[in-house]
Amino acid sequence: MLCHTDYSEETLQALHTRLNPDKTVAIIDSNLRDGQRALLEPIFRVVPENRRLYLTGGEEVKSLGLVKEIALWLNRCRVTRHSLIYVVGGGSLLDFCGFVAAIYKRGVPIAYVPTTLMAMVDAAYGGKTAINTDDIKNLLGVFQEPNAILLDERFLTTLSDREILSGYAEVLKYALLEDDQFFAKVLTTDPLNNGMGLRELIDQCVTIKKRFVEADPYDLGIRQYLNLGHTVGHALEGFSHTLEPLRHPALRHGEAVMIGIIVELYISHKLLGFPLERMHQIVDFAKEFFSPYFFECKQYNDIINLMLQDKKNSGDDIAIIALRRIGEPMKINASRVQLRNAFDFYREVIGG
Repeated sequence: MLCHTDYSEETLQALHTRLNPDKTVAIIDSNLRDGQRALLEPIFRVVPENRRLYLTGGEEVKSLGLVKEIALWLNRCRVTRHSLIYVVGGGSLLDFCGFVAAIYKRGVPIAYVPTTLMAMVDAAYGGKTAINTDDIKNLLGVFQEPNAILLDERFLTTLSDREILSGYAEVLKYALLEDDQFFAKVLTTDPLNNGMGLRELIDQCVTIKKRFVEADPYDLGIRQYLNLGHTVGHALEGFSHTLEPLRHPALRHGEAVMIGIIVELYISHKLLGFPLERMHQIVDFAKEFFSPYFFECKQYNDIINLMLQDKKNSGDDIAIIALRRIGEPMKINASRVQLRNAFDFYREVIGG
């Protein structure tokens, strides 16, 4: 698995020396367009203004219709298989542009500059690219490693608290997969008042992901453990996008994963004996930093039906990643009754 190097003019020049692109283009999160020129300057020095495109990030960008639009824009820019696409943004934008780069003319070199905590600890690494279709998350996708990942934690200063916390749910996931020491470190770190100090946690998360990805690059075995919280999380995230947005704001990816972790660890506790003390620590952490998400019993079936789309499933079973204890994951099947009971638990302890 490719890991990151620092984002700077020097590393971009080294990348150009290695790849020798015939031209460069950049797709940049539109939230960075105003007021972040200093952070974008290294990109601006190697990509002319007429080959820069600004897109709004978030799950809405991962659409089939936009794939066609961006492919045609690349073609108008005369991008070839010897060109280089820079993508500057969060996880959804990296997922989307990575997918486009993989299928445009059967593959164009791409470099990621992750700007959110979610992208820095997870989305930029491992080569997964995807788009959503009909509220089914990541229905279409390919494996395609980027040619470079360029990291600068100063981008974290541009994020809202909500965006930081969304990414921190993935940090917690890695801690649960690792060991008690890292788990304690993650729980005792204040993600909103740690500034640039998050870099150490970022590096450790990437090291953990690297271990799983290199052992199982195509996600057929133990790499699936990285989906802890995601069977439920992806379904809730997709479900939240089907509701009326003014009354029910859509969940960010990490917010949905946080709920998914609680739900899947409740099932782990019931079936495998995951320690109740650890459950309470995670619930207390969620209550301190995350707003409750309100859903009703009558919506359980809709959410569970979305879980049937999960890529870990086999046949008609719903697969989740469970833990015996911290650092001991396994894939198990969860019944509708078990999922309903776990939803009840979440709503009882969190207040949703």
